Amino acid sequence: MLQKVSQNLGNTLARELAMAEEQAEVIAYGLEIILGSLIKFSVILLIAYIFGILGTTLTGFLTFILLRILSGGVHFKGYFSCLIIGTIILLLIGKISSMAHILLSLNLLKFTILFTGSVVFLICLQLAPAENYNKKLTEGEKKKFKLFSGIFVLCWMCFAYLSVVLSGGEYNNFILASALALFIQGFTLMPQAYKIVGLLEMLIFKRKGGEQYVEKSVT
Repeated sequence: MLQKVSQNLGNTLARELAMAEEQAEVIAYGLEIILGSLIKFSVILLIAYIFGILGTTLTGFLTFILLRILSGGVHFKGYFSCLIIGTIILLLIGKISSMAHILLSLNLLKFTILFTGSVVFLICLQLAPAENYNKKLTEGEKKKFKLFSGIFVLCWMCFAYLSVVLSGGEYNNFILASALALFIQGFTLMPQAYKIVGLLEMLIFKRKGGEQYVEKSVT
């Protein structure tokens, strides 16, 4: 449905602007990404607001998406499966961090930041960027995104650690949400994540192509 709407809008714009058919396809693809992202973002924020976890969910979402832009990661082939699983994960991050932060001492939260950041940094050095099957990267682009991913994680570690120290624990819920989101995004680069997504594609969403992810996880 979203693809059809995007194609219709793309074709209309192309006709009005006297563009070639190839350009219409590019416009339609871009519109599909923009519309899909807006819908996903709105759904996540609306549900988070209803459950009273808007702040932590938004923090987790921003951390997740910023690293994902740089590092890539496994994703579902279908829009609605991506929407459902992504929404569940981000809402869980928001809820867990809003409840669990009171159980963490400042020292334990500092350790969580350093441990999570170090692990994700090593994952990025080894596996980032994960290519999208719709777009292949050149060797130069791969090196650039790997570097930017690593720099982002290091900057995140410094910022999160200083936030804990300087705030005295006032923003622990947001920092924990950010740490959980960073870890989840780092995990999406790993072969195990491809296997999990592949199995979900085949077993739950009954979609072809999941076996390719399972094969990728063991190659």
